[in-house]
Amino acid sequence: MTQKQHRLIQSIDIDPPGSATESMAGPYLPVEWLLSTSYIETLDLTGPMLILVIQDHFRVAFDDLGATEGGLVTVMFDDVMNEGMSIEHTVLERSFRIATLEQNGHGLLQLNCIESHIWELMKPANKSRFFVNKPLSQAVEEMTGLTAKISDDVVVSRCHLNAGDSVCTTLDRLALEQGCAIWLNRDNELCMTRMATLASASPTIQFRHNDKDPSNQYPIKRYTLHQQGDLYQMRFCRNFGGWSQIDELGQILPETPPDLPYRYYPIDDPQVLTNLNWLMVPLLELDTRGVGELEPGEPASLIAYRFEPHTPTNDRFPDFGITTKVVHYVSGEQAYLCRVELGVPKDAVDTE
Repeated sequence: MTQKQHRLIQSIDIDPPGSATESMAGPYLPVEWLLSTSYIETLDLTGPMLILVIQDHFRVAFDDLGATEGGLVTVMFDDVMNEGMSIEHTVLERSFRIATLEQNGHGLLQLNCIESHIWELMKPANKSRFFVNKPLSQAVEEMTGLTAKISDDVVVSRCHLNAGDSVCTTLDRLALEQGCAIWLNRDNELCMTRMATLASASPTIQFRHNDKDPSNQYPIKRYTLHQQGDLYQMRFCRNFGGWSQIDELGQILPETPPDLPYRYYPIDDPQVLTNLNWLMVPLLELDTRGVGELEPGEPASLIAYRFEPHTPTNDRFPDFGITTKVVHYVSGEQAYLCRVELGVPKDAVDTE
């Protein structure tokens, strides 16, 4: 395609699974056939995802282009109304696999897609693999074949990928044990950042509600506040303990309040047992204008203004959060918007 369109998706290339044309560009699905697009990035390994709703009256996408389960969908994104998808990715190209598709008798076709690297990591392993006393980045890269971007590259005493388990399941467990969030960024790097690091990070963006300043880059158009901290603490806060066959004391207990409910975890590393109490507690869901550079993992400050001169800001509105999910959404000719979910990294043992 030679000319950029004033829409989030610039081109769509669909190939059936195993097709010889998977590595070739085209033929393209006309972007004018799109009724809605949801490009979803998450602060975990459930994404990135893509949901395309297509007006396919003549079954071109289904019959001629071979849109079917496992098919490859290559999409070119560009936020032409701003400065592109980011400084590094003015144009962002990503490949997805069609996980499911839905078709009705009125010419509507919905493709539910998962990013192609995550698709591969979700497949069950054919054989077991064991990683003993290896740096975290090395274990992740050997398991996935992707570059690892680790905030604190510690040595992992034991990590087992069991036959029948997916790499995603193993990575989720590894991130939990290290007190980290794990996600795939736009450079196709697996990022692992400690919850404690995210909790103390300086904000890089700011969302503002009821702000009449036209320079406000991220206005909050609608929001839903989630107050679930106590519920999460009751559900997940535990006195995790392990067992060592070498230590003469046998039982391993981290330095947590003794009155917490005890839960056994099969590991003998006190630091891992401490890390298990780190959570990402849901905080806020908001709609803002469409900005291609919005991604998960961004520390954000939050301000809500009031219309009363003596109390210009809402003190009960949260002032900090981490973007955990960003949905870039376009429907027909409507304006491009982003739906953002934010959370707060919290040590469940810390009652402050």
